[in-house]
Amino acid sequence: MGFCTKWTNEPVSLSINVTIEADGTLFDLDNDRAIPIRIAEEHRGEAVEELTIDARSSGYYDPGVLSGPPERCYPPEGDDERIVEGASITCGDRRIELSKEAAEKLFEMYETEIMECELPDREPDHHWDRD
Repeated sequence: MGFCTKWTNEPVSLSINVTIEADGTLFDLDNDRAIPIRIAEEHRGEAVEELTIDARSSGYYDPGVLSGPPERCYPPEGDDERIVEGASITCGDRRIELSKEAAEKLFEMYETEIMECELPDREPDHHWDRD
């Protein structure tokens, strides 16, 4: 019998070191690439420290049963769905929220990295034994 874990709407965030280019586009300093998002003129020239993409994770993980009678064994399995919540940039002590469209574009661009983000160390919503 495997001990399974289920979670719902757990927050995850990806933070990226960025700067604003002269034309208003963001530049990812961590991965040395341009980000096709334009920042409003009033924020150009400001020292941007961070781009944050926020998402929510829901899913489950079953570690499986790898020993014992063959009829009781099964491999590990799980699912983890991540949905974008929003995105923001930090300029000094100010946080500037980006549009929903920008957040969705960033989520697509950084989906692999977002999926690799660790979930917070919290007690899961539900545990169950699998028969």
